[in-house]
Parts: sequence; structure tokens; C-alpha cells
Amino acid sequence: MIKSRHPLFGTWCGMISRCETSSADGYHRYGGRGITVWPPWRRDFWAFVFYMGGDKPSPEHSIDRYPDYDGNYEPGNVRWATPKEQAENKLKKPKVAKAPKQKEEKKLAPPTPDERGFEKVLTKLTRAEIARGLGIKKQKLTRWKRVPPHHVAKISALTGLAREDILPSMFA
Repeated sequence: MIKSRHPLFGTWCGMISRCETSSADGYHRYGGRGITVWPPWRRDFWAFVFYMGGDKPSPEHSIDRYPDYDGNYEPGNVRWATPKEQAENKLKKPKVAKAPKQKEEKKLAPPTPDERGFEKVLTKLTRAEIARGLGIKKQKLTRWKRVPPHHVAKISALTGLAREDILPSMFA
């Protein structure tokens, strides 16, 4: 059989490319980390085929460096693995311990127009509530929300609150 038509030829070429060609997709995870292909396999495609057993167990399988994920493609450190098996053998990043978050008191800043002309409005109104014109009580106004200036007038009309009550610090 011509080696370029063998089912493992693409696997063999991809393995070499990932380890030796800096412009190859995934080079940073292989050759960029110092992973190499065992020289006899690099030189002789048929030696690679013989060691790997002639073909993949199924089309789902691909070559995996195991048990040493950081090791080279060499006898004793390669196997055919399913995507699930490879995921269990993937590069694990060390977890950095995070300091517990301390609860801070939320202080509401006075509303001010921002660079796009938006004003922060103390409201919990949803767009649907504004659009439907529901009778909103003053108690529902509980948090700051950015809205365009023309919505301030709409909120004022819907809630029955004066503009000064909606934007208290702007008129203080």
C-alpha cells in the first residue's frame, strides 16, 4: 500500500506537524511546549504504523499521549483514545485560590448624565411595565438603572411621580 493512502498517514503527518511546524494549528500546545516525535517514527511511517497496531480501533479514536501528557510521542506514551478519554488526560491549569469576597455596603451615587446623555434613574421598572403603563407605586423604585433622558418623562408620567422624585439629587 502507498503510505499516503494509509488511514494513519494523516495522523502521522499531523503529529509531526504539531510538533515541528511553528505555523501549524496547535503548535503552541505541542512543539511550543517541547513535545517531539520519537526519531524512528519521525523517519519511518511504517514503524509508527506497526507500533500502533495497523489502524485505529474506530473512526472516533485519535492518538493520545498517555500516561504522560507532557511526554513525547514515543513507545510507551501513546494510545488510541476517544474524545472523552482524552478530555480526562488534558492539560490541567493549576487553580489559583481566590480570596473570599467581602460584602460591601452598596452606596448609591447621585444620578448624573454620562457621556452618551443617559441618566441614572432610581427605578425597578421594566421596559414592559413602562410600555404597558402599569400603575407603579413609589415603593417599587428601589435601584439605580440607566435610562435615556426621554424615558425619565415617561416614567414620571406612568408613576405619577414628579421628575424631582425620580432624579432627586439632580434637583437638590
